[in-house]
Amino acid sequence: MANGHRFSDVKHYTTRQIALFYEKSLQRERRARAGRTMDTCYGVNGGKEIQDYITQLTA
Repeated sequence: MANGHRFSDVKHYTTRQIALFYEKSLQRERRARAGRTMDTCYGVNGGKEIQDYITQLTA
């Protein structure tokens, strides 16, 4: 799991730690989805924008 957490450790977390863990998990997933959405948008639009985007990613 991300950031060194293990599912086996979660059972020992406090309620607050579980809430924070859950929020961070959701945040990480939302960022990944946003990244995939941007990739799709650039892929559909193509042209110079996609070349600039690829250059930015590989710089």
